[in-house]
Amino acid sequence: MRMTPGYCLSMLGLLACTTSAAPSGADAGRTRDAGRDAAARSDGGSAADSSNATDGSSLQHDASADASAAADAATHPCSVDATDPSLPGVSVHVEADRCNFKSGQAAQFRYRVTLTQSIPYTAPASQGCGSCSPYSADASARISYTIGNSSGSVRYCICDTGCCAPNANAAFTLAPKTVNGTIDWPGRQWQGPSDTANPYGAAFPPGSYDVSVGMSVPGVGGTTAKLPITVQ
Repeated sequence: MRMTPGYCLSMLGLLACTTSAAPSGADAGRTRDAGRDAAARSDGGSAADSSNATDGSSLQHDASADASAAADAATHPCSVDATDPSLPGVSVHVEADRCNFKSGQAAQFRYRVTLTQSIPYTAPASQGCGSCSPYSADASARISYTIGNSSGSVRYCICDTGCCAPNANAAFTLAPKTVNGTIDWPGRQWQGPSDTANPYGAAFPPGSYDVSVGMSVPGVGGTTAKLPITVQ
């Protein structure tokens, strides 16, 4: 042990000096090591706390994002709405649980056609075969649908219903109402039963198509909602 300068006191005429001992090299080394260990523990704890806080924040962010995506899907399902100035007071809504399908996969589409005002019209007389959905005051008879591509080369519809009795010229008025309906699509091509009970055709090949639901009123106008779907 080495001596370090201290201090001296004058007491009762005697000079007393004190000295203090400095730590030896080994003692000083141990002291420095202990200090570093304490600092490391402090830093390690801070880093761990920071890491845990970051992980917790990340998990919370992921959970929030998932909840937001779920809410988004619930609020904005596969759907479309349409109106047209040629048919005032009429709106068409089409929706489904999904918009992507495998080739040949069946699906159901739901539609809602709302009339908020009366629509008077005159049905023209037919030339030859008449419509198998006769003109009347029933708005449901003025609704039609098609699933297919823009060229019409691939489609599913009740377009060909065969030859029905001729339609006479007549006046009708569609009353305000809401019509709800469904389209049960087998995932295959078909243009209607005709008068020969046509069977379903081939499955829809992969591609982009529209589910089109519309209302058409002779001499007045029409509106169509087109829901895009994809077949893979």
